Amino acid sequence: MIRTKSLATLAAVALLAALGAASASAALPEFTAGGKFPITLSGSGTQPFIEELGGAEYQCEGGTGSTITGTISGPKEVSNILIKFPRCASWCRTVATEAFETKALTGTLAYINKSQKTVGLLLHGVSEPLAKCTFWSGASTVIGGSIIGQVSPVNNKTSLVLSFIREPKQARQKVQSLEGESLLHDLTIEHLFEPPARTFGLGVSITFGPEIEVRA
Repeated sequence: MIRTKSLATLAAVALLAALGAASASAALPEFTAGGKFPITLSGSGTQPFIEELGGAEYQCEGGTGSTITGTISGPKEVSNILIKFPRCASWCRTVATEAFETKALTGTLAYINKSQKTVGLLLHGVSEPLAKCTFWSGASTVIGGSIIGQVSPVNNKTSLVLSFIREPKQARQKVQSLEGESLLHDLTIEHLFEPPARTFGLGVSITFGPEIEVRA
């Protein structure tokens, strides 16, 4: 009888441990900061490469490269994200310095591919559009939609890299959905008096800190 009770107890403990592990796994991926949120983030990266439908390509030049600022507001959330591409007048500019800059963006951390531990950050505007700018031709232009950037590395406390990867010659992003999603995420560009909106591809990598771990 004592043996039976002991085995039952061990089985219960094993079940609880398994449930706990499953629950923890279900919560991933996540930013880990010992519960100390919010965290201010900032960083810089490469100059962006932009490709529109029809094959038009733009490479922003000069300046110091791309920059990012914002807040990691929770284990899966970012907010007030501003991304800026200096000296981008050859494509679309939003400020007097000929830079392109988004409005405040919000985002969610999720799996692109759970089995491969590939993690993405889905960014979108708090309200449409993501940005308004003046196109090189002088046309008033609206940037809309949403975009997924791959976050790496995972399971290592370090500075993180946010990579937006375009699909060459397709005027769209290589990663268009998160695992389990049917919705496709694309960036769109629309010039005033020249509807409809059309997709475009963005390629850029931005490294940001402080050092933080993404558990996956």
